[in-house]
Amino acid sequence: MKTEHTINIKTNPKFRPWRMLMTVSAQIGVIGVGVLVDSAAMQWAGFVVLSLMLAELAIGADPRGLSIGEARREIDRIEAEEQGQ
Repeated sequence: MKTEHTINIKTNPKFRPWRMLMTVSAQIGVIGVGVLVDSAAMQWAGFVVLSLMLAELAIGADPRGLSIGEARREIDRIEAEEQGQ
């Protein structure tokens, strides 16, 4: 019987802070537009989405990704283990 394995590969980790900053800035922009046009609904929508994004960021996805080389070694180990069964 084969077991299921999940391998997370880190890709472009140096760009994550920039992407996060742009996403948060966009949500703050939505709140700002809501203030400019005096729309409480737009302000609240921006706040709720921003809060959800920050909560996800705090909880976070599993940061323990592998490099491509580490992932290849792990895959090789899993394949060897399955062939040995």
